[in-house]
Amino acid sequence: MKFYISTLYIMLCGGLLCMHLPATATHIIGAELTYRCLGNNVYEFKVRYYKDCQSIPFYPMTTIQLESTACGESLSLQLLPVAGSQDTASAHCTPAMNGCNGGFITGFEYLEYTGIDTLTVCADWQFTWFECCRNAAPTNVSIMGPEMLIVHATLDNTIGCNNSPEWNDEALIFACADSLATYDLGSTDMDGDSVVYGFYHALADLNGSLVPYTPPFDPASFLTSLVPISLDSSSGLLTMHAAPGPAFEISIMAMRANEYRNGSLIGSIARDHMVFTIPDPVGIQEQDPGDVTVYSDPARGIVIIHDGIEEGTVLLIDVRGREVMRAEPGKGQTELSTVRLTPGVYMVRVESGGKRFFKRILVGGR
Repeated sequence: MKFYISTLYIMLCGGLLCMHLPATATHIIGAELTYRCLGNNVYEFKVRYYKDCQSIPFYPMTTIQLESTACGESLSLQLLPVAGSQDTASAHCTPAMNGCNGGFITGFEYLEYTGIDTLTVCADWQFTWFECCRNAAPTNVSIMGPEMLIVHATLDNTIGCNNSPEWNDEALIFACADSLATYDLGSTDMDGDSVVYGFYHALADLNGSLVPYTPPFDPASFLTSLVPISLDSSSGLLTMHAAPGPAFEISIMAMRANEYRNGSLIGSIARDHMVFTIPDPVGIQEQDPGDVTVYSDPARGIVIIHDGIEEGTVLLIDVRGREVMRAEPGKGQTELSTVRLTPGVYMVRVESGGKRFFKRILVGGR
């Protein structure tokens, strides 16, 4: 997938307000762990993890923990990369050259790892993958320092050979702003078992500490949506309406798929990943119909001349997407005071007659 974001600084890339992530060790943006039975309690485990292309390279190997309290088992299993499994995440709202394909802005990629082990027959197997460090870009949590990204899977192999469900699609979600959409987060179970989906609270470390969501966000309401976010527990279909605006919103979402056979829980898988709200390209480009002029006047503030527009709304938005001022259009022009504004780049948004456009303006600078 080709995508560009930024939470650390904002740059003007041609006509777009582009965002960029620095290449650091805080690079992991998602992961999932699944397994399949090869017969005689021999299991193959698969980890797929996602990172930004401009960060450190993929690890040459990774490890999962295999534990059963009932059987007194605690093992480590090394997983190696699957040849040919490295790929970029799928395209989204606006294609762009990025760090995955030779460009400047951030792109994302994933790699799969597998390993095989023979398991003792136990009812409470838990498999754990963890790595440091979780990407610090999310805007809906308060990440104060390096945090692990952790995913679990479980298995009761006293019922015989069992394959975990396999997710139908990539973990990352790229939601176009101001768009009602449904995403297939379901899975396929080759054994025909029943699968029930739900959100869970993402983990920050192996001691069970939880990722600290910033109110009003929580594990089930992880981004700004114009309708309540809903996850169908039987199909895994996620429905939401990402809010409009020229700013990127980056969220952490964690979900689990519990697997049932004849009414009994026999296993589960989980995935922890990011959801990106991508501004509508019309919302982040300067769209000037020709009869609107915007300029900054040291004495008067921001002046918007709009001949022919007498009804609607004029808004001033900062680089984080926050509305800092709102006014009704005056006769022929509107003035917005800049006395209390922090110097920097702002977007003037004019809405009238079902149409809207943005004009970028520099306040307090040259």
